[in-house]
Amino acid sequence: MAPFEGILDVTTDKLIYHLGEIVTIILTNIGNDTLSAGGPIINIYDGGGKLVYSEACYCWQIIEPGESITWTWDQTDQSGNQVPPNIYIVEGILSGGGEVYSDSSMFHIVVYSLKIHL
Repeated sequence: MAPFEGILDVTTDKLIYHLGEIVTIILTNIGNDTLSAGGPIINIYDGGGKLVYSEACYCWQIIEPGESITWTWDQTDQSGNQVPPNIYIVEGILSGGGEVYSDSSMFHIVVYSLKIHL
């Protein structure tokens, strides 16, 4: 019997976001077997490793090979305040039924300034 090959890949739709822009988080099954677990749990850490946001879906997910689920984050902390420009790490976790699948990805939130010379 072949080993189980369920692999969760967590990415964002971009690497750099404007301050206040919605961040789209993508959880993809890049393995050869179906992922079946609860969640997702989404944790977002700042560049210093401090947890700034966490949210969980109390539902059961079945993700076939090559399929994805998406989650959005509005760049606010647990208190609803805008987070500052920084490097951020998003961690996605599916767990339950004796299985745990997790991965993380890095992205940046920046302030763009546009100077126009006439």
